[in-house]
Amino acid sequence: MDMGVDKINARNWELLMYAVEEKRVVPIIGDNLIRIAMPDGECVNVREYVLKKLSEHFESDTVCKDYSQVEDLIREYNRRQRNAGDVTDIYYEIYDILNKATVVVPDFVKRLFHLCRFPLVLTTSFVRGIDGLLGIPADKIKVYNKKASADIKLAELDGDDTMLYYLFGHLSMAKRSFKVTEDDLLDYLHCWHNSDTRPTKLGEYLSDKFLLVLGCDYPNWLFRFFWHSIKNFTIVPSSADMQGVVTVSAERADSDGDLMNFLSRVQTSVYRKAEDFINEFNERYEARHSLEEASSFFGGDTVSAKEKDEAYDIFISYASEDYELAGQVAQKFKSLGASVWFDKVELNLGEKYEMSIAQKIQECKRFVPILSQATLKEGRRYFKKEWKQAIEEAEYRLNEPYISPIVIDGIDPFSERGIPVEFTKEAHIIYFRDENFETQVKKIIRSFR
Repeated sequence: MDMGVDKINARNWELLMYAVEEKRVVPIIGDNLIRIAMPDGECVNVREYVLKKLSEHFESDTVCKDYSQVEDLIREYNRRQRNAGDVTDIYYEIYDILNKATVVVPDFVKRLFHLCRFPLVLTTSFVRGIDGLLGIPADKIKVYNKKASADIKLAELDGDDTMLYYLFGHLSMAKRSFKVTEDDLLDYLHCWHNSDTRPTKLGEYLSDKFLLVLGCDYPNWLFRFFWHSIKNFTIVPSSADMQGVVTVSAERADSDGDLMNFLSRVQTSVYRKAEDFINEFNERYEARHSLEEASSFFGGDTVSAKEKDEAYDIFISYASEDYELAGQVAQKFKSLGASVWFDKVELNLGEKYEMSIAQKIQECKRFVPILSQATLKEGRRYFKKEWKQAIEEAEYRLNEPYISPIVIDGIDPFSERGIPVEFTKEAHIIYFRDENFETQVKKIIRSFR
């Protein structure tokens, strides 16, 4: 799979959009997306602003390139000032600088959070106040303080509001209470790896999520450590599909071949500019959800308003990883004369998603769950909610056949704990790869005709 710079193919864009709708995407916001508003109306990058102010304050002949250089200046300053008692540290100085500054985020970032509701957003920045800029309530902020008590509760992610989680502390006057230098980052990640201080629930939640790493421009070795930590101690992709998107500076994309190769191996696409990726994401997402009618993936046919009001014969439920094969199953039912609800085709994108889904499950003649390795993965997946709704609906159908599972790969549904017993003991399972698959589909259609 081509994971080159600035390349996301149509299929992966579709998977990403669907992952957002399933609430499986976690953005990670870095300092490169945060700005300081200047008196003349210009906005400057927060890191560049702080480094410039620190360099001026400690009388450096040039602007320091990183915070470690500033620490050297402060140590020399403290050595000179110790007799006067005027000692300081970089954490207090940064707090003092930003406490007087006006923090802003670009409009394209605000638009992203206006369009999409993400259950969880992470930030690697220590800048306070970005929650309000992104429309996140103040009571939905959590800060990792190198203690397990800073863990999340999964129930906190179920509401309508987004949670903002500071991965590496946030701004305060206390020394080392937030990440400034690379040494600080290593210290935080060490605590993340320590079983006594790790936020376990957060780590488990992130392990199978699609990550959008936006504005975090780490060097190769440090990014690998960061990715390994956030992905729950594994860098082996769970599938061949794209696992995330990382935005990096043009300079790093062109010069850091080792980092580009690593990201390719972990099925992660790279964009040179966060702004370019977010703008394209916003445009695609807005277009997808502003259509009056959904266009079919299989040939571009549309569904009339009358058809949307009618009950469908077949409801196809599937994991997003199985999109293409699930589409082939849907097309087979269609070719044999059944009307099919296949959400990327049939869903009117102006409707309220969950309400429409629940209605179609209740109205359909057959609920067809697609069973595969992807459906065995643990975690919060929307298709599992569809399964639960269908099992509840089956109770009202008495002895009438209602659930018709289809296996699309080599799993044994009768021995997998992740497959509901209602699918294996109370329903007839058919297999997509079976040479009699079409005959079995015809029997399903005849049973309700």
